[in-house]
Amino acid sequence: MFVALLIAGGVALLLFATRYLREGLDRLFGARLAGWLQRTGKSPTRSFFAGLGVASLTPSSTTMSMLAVDAVQAGHVTTRQMIVIMMGADIGITITVQLIALSIDAYAPIIVLAGMLLMQFASSRRWRGMGQVILSLGLLFMGMHVIKEAVSGAAPNPDFLTLLALAKGYPTALTFLSAVLAMVLQSSTATIGL
Repeated sequence: MFVALLIAGGVALLLFATRYLREGLDRLFGARLAGWLQRTGKSPTRSFFAGLGVASLTPSSTTMSMLAVDAVQAGHVTTRQMIVIMMGADIGITITVQLIALSIDAYAPIIVLAGMLLMQFASSRRWRGMGQVILSLGLLFMGMHVIKEAVSGAAPNPDFLTLLALAKGYPTALTFLSAVLAMVLQSSTATIGL
């Protein structure tokens, strides 16, 4: 039960960080984001690499999807342009997963500290926005660290291991379960971490 609570706390931290990241991006880019999206959307290659770069910096498919929907609804880019940006973003999110695999989440408190210092002591709105983005990234990695530690510290339940062995033969069901879990958690990053 305690492990489940730790995992739930880690997921809550991820969700909070995702929302805070979105606010930080709004603070950092503000009205300039629309112009930047329009300029990048003119070339499919630039759109792809823009999505790749943004997703590498903001490891949240939820945030990227919300930005995409907002940009299309506001008429800043077409649906086709945003699909190319989202394809790049999906690949960029895998970079974050690689960073988690490299245990960068162990350094999350240092990332949080750097973001907090920028947020508190920077004089310009842009630098405070950058601090908020860095702080949010640190919180995302910290949430992943909490989840990873909770899962690795728990003794594997024999029933759970049997269930996993049975599920191995049903990849379609596992895919569906992962999709449902990502929708419930509102974070594919959290689902991948689990």
